[in-house]
Amino acid sequence: MKLPTNSIRWRLQIWYASLLLIALAGLSFAVLRLSRIHRIRQLDQQIMAQQRIFFKTLFPENLPSGDAADSDNPAPPPDPNKLYLEIQAEGQNPSSELMQSFSGTEPGFFYFSLSDREGNPLLVSENLPADFTFPSLSQDESFDSQQFRGSYREHTRRGPAGVRVCFGKDASQVLKEMDQFRVSITLFAAGFWLVGLAGGWWMVGRALRPLQKISATAVDIAEGKRDKRIELAGNQSELNQLAQVLNHTFDELEAAMERQRQFTGNASHELRTPLTVILSETQRMLKREREAGEYRESMEICQQAGLRMKVLVEGLLLLARQENQNSAETKESCNLQDIVVQSLAALGPLASEHEIQLEPELASAPMVADPAALRILVDNLIENAISHHPGKGTVTVRLQNSPQEITLEVEDDGPGIDPAAHDKIFERFYQLDKSRSRAGGHSGLGLALVKSIAGNHGGRCSLCSAPGKGSRFSVQFRNLAD
Repeated sequence: MKLPTNSIRWRLQIWYASLLLIALAGLSFAVLRLSRIHRIRQLDQQIMAQQRIFFKTLFPENLPSGDAADSDNPAPPPDPNKLYLEIQAEGQNPSSELMQSFSGTEPGFFYFSLSDREGNPLLVSENLPADFTFPSLSQDESFDSQQFRGSYREHTRRGPAGVRVCFGKDASQVLKEMDQFRVSITLFAAGFWLVGLAGGWWMVGRALRPLQKISATAVDIAEGKRDKRIELAGNQSELNQLAQVLNHTFDELEAAMERQRQFTGNASHELRTPLTVILSETQRMLKREREAGEYRESMEICQQAGLRMKVLVEGLLLLARQENQNSAETKESCNLQDIVVQSLAALGPLASEHEIQLEPELASAPMVADPAALRILVDNLIENAISHHPGKGTVTVRLQNSPQEITLEVEDDGPGIDPAAHDKIFERFYQLDKSRSRAGGHSGLGLALVKSIAGNHGGRCSLCSAPGKGSRFSVQFRNLAD
């Protein structure tokens, strides 16, 4: 079966399982190694203790006495060559009690063998294994070893004169216990590894559960359930923070889609009226022959409706370009003061027509921006103040520059704006007086354009107004001067 290695859960599980297996294998090997060394050391100590008892009983005059014989690090047995000479010269008859400790073949029995340089036995225990042989050595080679021979642990020595001494112990029970301990450690490690795998699978699944919720929520939103949101766990984990960011993103997307829906509906509604006028007027005129004056009157009606459509479509295209363009591509060094001066000069005749005095209070404001877009922003603010003023008043345009920000203010002494309309004033197609705005050729997109252009330049818009006290529109830009 092919594992789904593209899954994050499986990749984490495989990595975790591998690390846990390596750690358990290393720990088990270390425990088994230390346990084996400890048990072998116990065997060696038991053999050396039995060896000392044997030689102390057989040749007490050749061993040290007192504390030296009972210390934790006992002295080595007497030189086998001397023992050999004494056995040859005087002969030794081990007591039956001593030989009895080297008889029997129950598990853990001790045995010994002493032979001369030719290999002839001098003293051997009754229970010496039948397959026992001394290592094959050259005539003058010394030998001292502690090793296993099958299930026996043996200490073998040979002196320069060739005398050989071997004391051994049956280690079958110890080896069996070591094998059982090895199996126990292996089973414990395997069981711990399996439990660790199950726990790791559960932990990884629990850790990835928020991602599954995020994925499921995203699928639901894509299928049209735009009100769905990710359930937050209430902690401050990275995934919970990600869920908060995504929920905020989903809110923004839903709001953007709702604005787009409203925009489409409003645009359709605004375009439907002039289209209806044009179609109905042309149908009326085509029903029968009419006088030239009637045709002229009808054409003027159609022209006004067409101009209305033209203003609306141009506004929509301009707004779409501002919302979709990469403003960094059109930015250059400019001075907002120059742009405001040009706008005031262009809108001077309109202000005179309404008997409005334009009062500039301008400071130099160098910026890195899109001059054409800023001109649209300034024109819309000033024209909006003039068009919605009843006349015979003042419109003040201020431009202030500080190290932190550049502020553009357009203030009038007109009728003011109801506070209930402040939150909607920058929305598309919102008009305070629809009949007056349409008569003046306004589409309701001017302040929406102002907000969009300001946002493209890192700015923000605000309104301060009250009925009967005039209005002040402000745009604050971060100071982006060279």
